[in-house]
Amino acid sequence: MTGPTPAGAAPADAALADFLRRHPDELASGPVTPTTPGWYDARRAAELIATHRAIVVAGYHSDRERRGCPDYWEIDAAGDCEDKALWCHRRLSDLGWPRSAMRLWLCAVSQAGRWRSHAVLVIHITLEDGTIIETALDGLSRTPMRKDDLGYRLWQVVDPCGALLPRSPKES
Repeated sequence: MTGPTPAGAAPADAALADFLRRHPDELASGPVTPTTPGWYDARRAAELIATHRAIVVAGYHSDRERRGCPDYWEIDAAGDCEDKALWCHRRLSDLGWPRSAMRLWLCAVSQAGRWRSHAVLVIHITLEDGTIIETALDGLSRTPMRKDDLGYRLWQVVDPCGALLPRSPKES
């Protein structure tokens, strides 16, 4: 991670700010625009599943193990949770998925009896009938899942300006 952690900021905030400085155009800003009805088809479903499978198969490697620091954000399928989410974002963008439909979310996940910080990529997919599904690509799940079915808490969307937007109204 470059630079010291600002006073009062968590290391994750500094790592996010550093990532956004290095990759200012990676994440979309503004309101989410779900995919259009009919856009999501069998080919897109296969891309989604293959992208998710790649992060699961790549394994997990912590920032401390790879970089010698507690938190460093990069685009890497074999990294930690935010690295995997960012890699999924880049991969799907490269395949033509609309960046406006994707957002990186931070949350809390229960592991070994403790709540820990976590990150996932959420894609807003519109089905043929107009239903919008918030689909999460999460390195802790075996398959893509609905965001609300993950059982995580304290959801916050990452704003590309480096701020965290208010928590989801459906927070559990």
